[in-house]
Amino acid sequence: MVSINLSLRVFLVYFALIGIAAYWGFSVVSSQVKPTIRQTTEETLVDMSNLLAEFALPVVLSSDIERSDLESSEQEHSFSQHVDNFLKRRYSATIFGVKKEDASIRIYMTDAAGIVIYDSASLAMGQDYSQWNDVYLTLQGKYGARSSHKIPGDESTSVMYVAAPIKHQGAIIGVLTVAKSNQSLRPFLALINSKLKYWGGLFLILSLLAGAILSYWLTGSIRKLVIYAKQLTKGQDSEPPKLGESELASLASAMKNMRDKLSGKEYVEEYLLTMTHEMKSPLSAIMGAAELIDSSMSDKDLQHFSSNILLESQRLNGFIQRMLEVARVENLSHLEKTQPVDLNRLITAVVAQKQIEADSKDLTLLFSCESEGKSEDKSEGKSEGKSEHKSDVIIAGNEFMLQQVVDNLIANAMEFSPRQGQVNIRCHSHGDDVLIEVTDEGVGIPDYALARVFERFYSLPRPLSGKRSSGLGLTFSKRAIELHGGNITLENISLENISLENKEPTGTRVLISLPKT
Repeated sequence: MVSINLSLRVFLVYFALIGIAAYWGFSVVSSQVKPTIRQTTEETLVDMSNLLAEFALPVVLSSDIERSDLESSEQEHSFSQHVDNFLKRRYSATIFGVKKEDASIRIYMTDAAGIVIYDSASLAMGQDYSQWNDVYLTLQGKYGARSSHKIPGDESTSVMYVAAPIKHQGAIIGVLTVAKSNQSLRPFLALINSKLKYWGGLFLILSLLAGAILSYWLTGSIRKLVIYAKQLTKGQDSEPPKLGESELASLASAMKNMRDKLSGKEYVEEYLLTMTHEMKSPLSAIMGAAELIDSSMSDKDLQHFSSNILLESQRLNGFIQRMLEVARVENLSHLEKTQPVDLNRLITAVVAQKQIEADSKDLTLLFSCESEGKSEDKSEGKSEGKSEHKSDVIIAGNEFMLQQVVDNLIANAMEFSPRQGQVNIRCHSHGDDVLIEVTDEGVGIPDYALARVFERFYSLPRPLSGKRSSGLGLTFSKRAIELHGGNITLENISLENISLENKEPTGTRVLISLPKT
C-alpha cells in the first residue's frame, strides 16, 4: 500500500474542502444569476409599461364609439407611428461587453374587455386576451405579469410579459403590455458565467497555492520532529527543536528524555563491559602475585611481587577514578557553578607537577602565556617548568575540571613524545576567546584513528611501552570543554626542522578554544 506523507494528506483534505466549497459557491451563484437578471428586467418592464400606458390613454379613448372615426384613426396612427419609429431605432451601445443595436420588445394594448386593439408585432389584432394573466389580473386591479413559451417545453423561447393598467378618471379602461424575449438576456448570462468561471478558476488556483503553503507550514514542526528523531536514532546528541505547538514541543522533550535514559542504560552496560575487561588484567596480576608470595622467598622476590601488586593496584585505582570523572561530566547538562579561573596560574601549576615525570623521561616542557597585546616569557628546561608571567588570562569555569583537562593533555603529549623530546604548552588570547595549545614531537596519530580519539575507551598503544590507556582521558576533556562553551580539536603537524622529503606526521597538536569572561 502506497503511504502518503502528512503534508500531502493535509493538502488533499484542504483541496477537497476548497473544491467542494468552490463548486457549491459557483452552483449557488450560477443558479441565482438567471432569476436575478430576470427580476431586474421585469422591474424595468414595469416602469416602461406604466410609462407607455400614459401615452396610450388617447388611443383607448379614441376607440370610444362616441368619437369620430377620423379622430380615432389619427390618435391610433400617432401612437403606432411613435412605437414603430422606436422599434426601428438602431443603437450603438455596449453594455458590460455586450453590444445592443435594436429594441427587443413587443407592445400590445387591449380595451376593457381584453380585446387587442393594438399590437406592435401585428400578431394578435382583434384577439381576445382577457384570459391571459397579464391582461386578466391587470383588469382586476392587480399586478399582471406572465411568462410563456412560444414553443411549448422549450425554455429558450420563453417570453416575459408585464402589463400596466390604462386608467381614465380612476377607472381601468384598458391594458398595455410590454413583452420581452428571455433570449435577449442570454448574452448577459453567458458573460456572467464566463466571468464566474474565470474568477472561480483563479480563486481555485490561488487557494491551491495557499493550501500548499499552509500544509507545508502546518507540517513544518512535524518535519523538524522527524529530523530530530532520526538524529537521536543515529546517536547524535542533539537538542530538541524549538516548536510553536506545545503538544509537539512536549513530545520532543519526551523523546529527548527517553533517549537520555536509553543512552544511560547503554552507557552503563558499556561501562560494565569495559570495566570488566580493563579491571581483569590488573586484578589477574594482583591475584597472581599474591598467590606466588611465600614467606620463604627471598627479599628481592618479595619486593618484586609487592611492587607489582602496588603498581597494578595504582593502575586499577587510576582507571576507576577516570571512570568516575567521565561519568560525572557526561551526566552534566551544564556547569552548576563557575568561578574566575586564572589559566596562567592553573597551567603553571600543572606543568610544575609534571616536571618530575618529564625529567625522568628526559623531556622538556615549555610553557608560554600571552594576553591580548602582551607576550610572556617562555620557560624551558628539563628541570624547570616555570617562569615569571606578566599577565593573566581569566575565564569563568570549573577550576578542577580545567586542571584535569590540562593534566590529561600534557600527560598524553609526554607519553607519545620520544626521549629528549619537547612538549610545548601555549595559552593566548584570540579575539573573544582564549586558546590553549599542547604540542608534542611524537609520531602523530594514524589517519584512521583521528576521527575516534575522543570516543570512550578508544586508545592507541604508546610508542615506547606499547601499552594502552583507559581511553577516557580525551573523552573527559572533550566533555569538560563543551560544558565550558568551548571546543577541542586534535591534529597532526609537521615540525619546521624536518626535511621536506619526510611527509609523515611528526607531532600532534591539541587546540582548545574557550570563551572569555
